[in-house]
Amino acid sequence: MERRVLVLPHTHWDREWYEPFEGFRSRLVGVVGEVLDVLEGDPAFRCFHLDGQTAAVDDHLAVVPADEARVRRLVEAGRLTIGPWVVLADSFLPSGETLARNLERGRARAARLGGSVPVGWMPDSFGHAAQLPQLLRLAGIRHAVIWRGVPSAVDRTAFRWEAPDGSGVRAEVLPAGYDVGGYLPADPAELVARIEDHLTDLGDRLVGEPLWPQGGDHHPIRRELPAVLAAADATGSLRFEIVGPGALAATDPDDPGLDRWAGELRSGYRSSVLAGVTSTRLDVKAAAAAAEVALERVAEPLAVMALPAGDHAHALVDRAWELAILNAAHDSTCGCSADATVAEVLGRYGSVAAIARSVTTRALAALAPHAPAGTALGANTVARTRRGLVELDLPGEGPVVGAQVLDERSATLLDLTVPAAVVAPLLDRIRTQQVNDDTWVVSVDLTETDDLVDVVARCDRQPGARLDLTALRARAEALVAARPDRDIRIRAVQAPSRRAVALVGPVPGFGVAVWRPGDEPADVEPVVVDGHRMANGLVDVAVDPATGTFTVDGTPGFGALIDDAEGGDTYTHEPVPGAAVVDEPVAVAVVVEERGPLRARIRIDSTWRWVGADRETTVATTVEVRAGERLVRVAHSFVNTVGDHRLRALVPLPAPAPTVTAGCAFAAVERDRTNEGGVEAPCPTAPARRFLLAGRLAVVQAGAFEYELLEGGSAVALTVLRSVG
Repeated sequence: MERRVLVLPHTHWDREWYEPFEGFRSRLVGVVGEVLDVLEGDPAFRCFHLDGQTAAVDDHLAVVPADEARVRRLVEAGRLTIGPWVVLADSFLPSGETLARNLERGRARAARLGGSVPVGWMPDSFGHAAQLPQLLRLAGIRHAVIWRGVPSAVDRTAFRWEAPDGSGVRAEVLPAGYDVGGYLPADPAELVARIEDHLTDLGDRLVGEPLWPQGGDHHPIRRELPAVLAAADATGSLRFEIVGPGALAATDPDDPGLDRWAGELRSGYRSSVLAGVTSTRLDVKAAAAAAEVALERVAEPLAVMALPAGDHAHALVDRAWELAILNAAHDSTCGCSADATVAEVLGRYGSVAAIARSVTTRALAALAPHAPAGTALGANTVARTRRGLVELDLPGEGPVVGAQVLDERSATLLDLTVPAAVVAPLLDRIRTQQVNDDTWVVSVDLTETDDLVDVVARCDRQPGARLDLTALRARAEALVAARPDRDIRIRAVQAPSRRAVALVGPVPGFGVAVWRPGDEPADVEPVVVDGHRMANGLVDVAVDPATGTFTVDGTPGFGALIDDAEGGDTYTHEPVPGAAVVDEPVAVAVVVEERGPLRARIRIDSTWRWVGADRETTVATTVEVRAGERLVRVAHSFVNTVGDHRLRALVPLPAPAPTVTAGCAFAAVERDRTNEGGVEAPCPTAPARRFLLAGRLAVVQAGAFEYELLEGGSAVALTVLRSVG
């Protein structure tokens, strides 16, 4: 009896990786063009799968827009299969909202081009987040195709994969990877023998008909595939049929005979999950976190709160989401790519952040008139009521009741009197109205007496009307030329102001509240600084000037750094046997920067000689305590000049913890100390998003970060830097 084998022709297309985007697109245009030619010219080539991501189609159509009608005809006929994603994203690093919009936009775009496949195609993602089955189900998708991360407990090629809420999909596993059929032999007997060997290896683990993916990374279509399969059919033992992912949708997603797995897929038992990408190129992770927060948590909700539906800011938000989703592609956000590629990824994140800042400024300007003169307006961009510290620029001088003044801007920025002979070079250097990051010249007055030419530049924190600098220079030069014996007095002045922090709120969810000078929270104990100790009635922090570490509520060892050698690559950390470990600084200096009552800061400057370093590095660690918070904020700042080392910050636990609970997309996942090993060694480091809970201690950080629960559960190590090369 013949056995049917489902052959799924496809290409796995990384938009950017070891080449930047345009390098790969130049190849993509040829690959997609050939796919269209073959499908139109050979009805025996029943279908071809374009990797589950609509970005591949749009990247081609941006260069060859005339192909859109061809694409639509083939998609509508089921010959070319696309979707349901925009890109094949990593599921642990981007925000949950990014993953949801990646699916939403991908399905919508595929529908406009003729239809999306009803299968969650994601065979190359570096493991899978726990909530993906629920996300797929909410989109009406009941089947998924995966490869990486499947644990040993799942021993068959199909299983029911469930999210924390219990919703599930039927997951089809590619046991030998998505590229197992990338180089099918043309000889019929050899082809049949290879498939039969594969089926023998699977044995009872095979569920249903075998699926044989024919393709691989950036593979072109194999024109002769129908003829090769027809010749193999003639041998009589196997019958080959070209299918797309939609064929899997005919299987029963609720089959009671399927194995069941609930939660994330991060096992290295059968395939590598490459967990080291979480700590690769942490500049990319920091840029991603900043862009996500600026867009998702600030700009978009503010635009909805403050601006009418027709305002162009909403279109800018849409553009920012487009860029953020493109960057969610696994080889993009993971940072496991060439330097030129990473530069483009950082550029996109920078564009997202720039758009978000622009939209935020526009929305706040629309809200500002609702604040009475002399007050400040606090806007809350989340659903729950909140209260917190905000930084304010307040006019005037001296202390402010209800606020903590951080610094003051003097009314006089510059007052300089010089002989006329040296003025011309000074005037020639004036090319812009911007003085520094937050100061602009808004007007210039020129007056003269018998002895003096007086130039007064009035400044503000916001740019004003555009000035004709050329005309101003010409007038000043004329005054100098008329009386070259006079002195020139140049002054830059501004209204005096103060930078301060104030406790604003409570502010209702998606609402605003007014803060007035003099408002003092009656129920919040102030922060008190005593030597190198900060306390606010909720948390007590004491810095040890000898070691540069600090205690929190009596638990010592916070702020400790540990540096070890790095022998791995952008995918995986590898320890270097016998290499030194550096865990003590060369020198420590402690400075109290702010003394409360609303915010206190102590800076610890520690000097280190990292593993393999030929020079010393100073790390500035800022420890901050705020009034009303049972939270200690810590920031490390330094310039890395050393390759092949890993720097981590230790977080001691008040009591040992056997497991951790890590934040992920739309879920909190409890994990053991390491993941399961097999093909890949067990890995003690893992990704978390936004928060990590270990025993009674929580770590909160923007975006994605890497952690390790150390042996014995006494501390958590947070990766600050992993330098490769």
